[in-house]
Amino acid sequence: MLKIGISACFFHPDRERPVFKGMTLQYIEQNVAHWLMQRDVLAFMVPSPEGRTRRPGSRTTLDAYAEELDGLVLMGGADVCPRPTARPRFVPNGTAIAFATSTRSGSSTPSSTDASPCSASAAAHR
Repeated sequence: MLKIGISACFFHPDRERPVFKGMTLQYIEQNVAHWLMQRDVLAFMVPSPEGRTRRPGSRTTLDAYAEELDGLVLMGGADVCPRPTARPRFVPNGTAIAFATSTRSGSSTPSSTDASPCSASAAAHR
């Protein structure tokens, strides 16, 4: 089975939220995980290793995830360009990167992307 990571989406701290007040939440959309798992894929959420609660002894990095995964789906959002193309983008270690973009119906449709100005910010966070 392929090991495919799904980048975490964020709910930033909100003291007005009824649950988990003041905490950063990281999550993935269930339908994206199920879309991947229909093809004999082990789907893994890739949480951000950075943040105010990071422990001093932590050696976990995004590079460590890239070494272990066969591919990565970047969840769409304000910081990810949703421009799809016909082929996935491959980083130097051979990991494929695809983007998942939300549609008006609320479902997410994974699509692939090539290297573009839009993907530069995502690549910078690797």
